[in-house]
Amino acid sequence: MSRKLKLLVMTVSAAIAALSAAPLATAAPTATCPTVTPAPVFAQWGDLNPYVLSQGGSMEESKWWKGGTFVSDNDPYFLAGPGKKSLRLVNGGSAVSAWVCQGTSYPTMRFMVRNAGSATAKLDVLMTVSGVSYALKLATITAGSAWAPSPIISVPTALLPDGVTLSDVQVAFAASGTGADFRVDDLFIDPRSRG
Repeated sequence: MSRKLKLLVMTVSAAIAALSAAPLATAAPTATCPTVTPAPVFAQWGDLNPYVLSQGGSMEESKWWKGGTFVSDNDPYFLAGPGKKSLRLVNGGSAVSAWVCQGTSYPTMRFMVRNAGSATAKLDVLMTVSGVSYALKLATITAGSAWAPSPIISVPTALLPDGVTLSDVQVAFAASGTGADFRVDDLFIDPRSRG
């Protein structure tokens, strides 16, 4: 692991660890997730998998996220319904979600993303599990200036500790690179995939 990547993982891990000292204004993790009917929201890009919106995934309410800023730059496809905001992450910035329904029964995620800055900048997608002190990097992506769906990002469910319940996971985003100016919107999870 490069020194830069180690520093990035340590930064995001520190942000996640800080949640215990300054918790988000959300309920504690529970063993169940809301019952929502999945829909193929990414079908226009050839992905017919059914997804459900993650808790706080519309990026309309900052209470679901710690870190990052929220700007008036909604994705124009309105996958999560009418909205006005997205999560903004610049070089060195990170944001951590509230506890989400992501786990062995919800093993993939996808979101809308664009980079208003340099195309060479990177956006890391990480997760942490309740009771684990480090963040696991799931993917590193780049993005163009136009809104587009992220790749399908898989959670390596075999690495989840025994006893992890559906909502014992937090998602984190971390931006790096000169000119990084990412906008993230509409975070969806796929409750039917098995990977």
